[in-house]
This record gives sequence, structure tokens and C-alpha cells, in this order.
Amino acid sequence: MKKLLRSLSVLSLALFVFTNAAWAQDASSQNQKVRLLIFGNSFSNNSTTHLLELAKEGKKDLVFLNLIKGGCSLQEDAEAVKAAQTAPDSPQARFFAQGGNAPRVGPAGKKVNALEAIQAGPWDYVSIQQYSLISFKRETYEPYAKELVDFVKAKAPQAKLIIHETWAYREDDPLFKDGKFTQDKMYEGLKANYTKLATDYHGVILPIGDAFQAARKTPEWTYVRDTAFDFKNPKQGALPEQRGSLNVGWIWKKPTTNTATPEISPTTDPNSAKDATAKLTLDAHHCNVAGTYLGSCVWYEFLFHDDVTALNKYLPKGLSAEQAASLRKIAHETVAKEAKK
Repeated sequence: MKKLLRSLSVLSLALFVFTNAAWAQDASSQNQKVRLLIFGNSFSNNSTTHLLELAKEGKKDLVFLNLIKGGCSLQEDAEAVKAAQTAPDSPQARFFAQGGNAPRVGPAGKKVNALEAIQAGPWDYVSIQQYSLISFKRETYEPYAKELVDFVKAKAPQAKLIIHETWAYREDDPLFKDGKFTQDKMYEGLKANYTKLATDYHGVILPIGDAFQAARKTPEWTYVRDTAFDFKNPKQGALPEQRGSLNVGWIWKKPTTNTATPEISPTTDPNSAKDATAKLTLDAHHCNVAGTYLGSCVWYEFLFHDDVTALNKYLPKGLSAEQAASLRKIAHETVAKEAKK
């Protein structure tokens, strides 16, 4: 009897140790800090809009530095990297605005150069992407992608390379007006190019473009042009019906003299529609709240390997609970599908 009791005590102790070790491992995984550096532009700014709120709800520890330059291409990234190493205080080097929640990098009041950004690590992940307007053109990727990747691997060899697959524009974008080049063709082109990039440089695809395309195949997120709206002579301040859109779409916007650099954010003064100088303008590139939420959900599941469909407390203004749930489901299924490849 005593031997039996001793055996049971030993077994109980072993079970206690095992259970607590497993709990500690899970807790460690749950609280593991993820450090992310993004070579981005307005699209990386869009797709991370809700990422910190999702991470907070999921009890994840995320630090990310988003290097933002509106309309930034791989060529511009590569040139900024070169300048950062040869003339670090030049305008060509101090090229990026800082986004994300990472501590301030570089001198206060100045833009960030790529060298000081990557040295602010260590980083677990470094993300790169192409400028959306040329993302479907294979010839725009090299030799610039190689130059940028070589820099990343030399300065942050421990980091995993993320290939941020951006999204195709909305179906009514002027890029598709002749009918020969379509939204589907843009998606197919950019997907092929990002896939090749990931293969060539052993990167991992962040499938945001796939998630957008999957959403657009569902009834809820299929955009249908408002044929009843008078686009030629719109009433000041009036907007067409844009249900199902993942993009900003039609907005009233005051003219700007700064046409050289694409804007970082599509946001506009809410009083613009009341301004007599405002014009009805189409932004079929940037995300509305549904698009930014979908992109952020893909980022969350990708970074933390955690089911984003379980997060239902944070709800961005402008989305219903049902809409948010459908977008989380699409994000979850898209990341799971990519992971199986």
C-alpha cells in the first residue's frame, strides 16, 4: 500500500511538472515578442491600420517599424539603402516617414534612413513589397529586389523575409477602362511576381492580395457600380452607392498642388464635400475600413499563427459585427491555404 501511494505521489508530481512546463511553454509562446520591420508605402500603412488593436485583444506583444514613403517602389528602396550607407544624412537617405509603434529611430524631426532602421533591431521579420501601380510588371522588380534583400540579409541575417503581396485595384479603376487589362489580370500578374520573389529569395508570402481577391468572389464583398448615380454631373457632396467595396472609392476632395508624390493616406477632410472647390474623385487603390481590417487580420494570423476568427471584441467604426466576422474568416482561410503550399 505504501509503495502504491509513493508511486501515485511520484506520478502526481510528474504530471504537475509536465502540466506546468506545458503551461509555461504556452505562456511563453503567448507572450513572445514579435519584432517587425517593414519597407513599405501607403499600402503597408493601410494593411497595418488595425494590427496593434488586434494584437492587444489577442494578448500578443508586437513591436513594428513601418518605413513609409507614398508610392515607394523596390527601386526607390534600393536607392535609399545605398544612400543610407554612403551619405546617411542626405535627402536620398533620410527618405522614410516612421510608422508603427517602435521607439523613435534617428534624430528627432528628421526622416529615417534604412541603415539606422535596420540597426534598431534585432528584427524577427523584415517585409518588402513593390509599388502597386507596377506590381504586375515583372521587369520592375530587378535588380532592385536583390539589392534590397542583400542589404536585409547582411544587416539582419536572423530575420525571416516577408514578401508582402499587395492587392489589385477595384474593378472601376481607370487602369482597366479599355477592358483589355482587367482587375483579374492585375491580380494574376502581381501574384506571379510576388511568388517568384519569394522563391528566388526564400521569403514567405504574406497573402493579402489573395485575401482581397477571395473576398471579392463573395456576394458580400462584390462591388457593383451604381448605375443610377450621375457621375458626369454629380450633386455637390453626393456619393454613389458603394456597398461591397474594400476600397475608398468615390470621395469629394479639394484640389492639391502636390501631384509629384502619391499620398501616404487616402483620408480627407470630412468638410471637403461642402467646399465648392472639391471635386468628385475616385480612389480605387487604397482601402476603406473593410479593406484595412481585412489586411490587418491577415497580418495578425500570419505573424502569430493564431486563429483570428476568435477575436471579436475589437470592432472598427464603420463595420458591423457580421461584416467583421466574415472578413476574419476570409483572412483565416487565406493564410491557412498559403501555409499548406
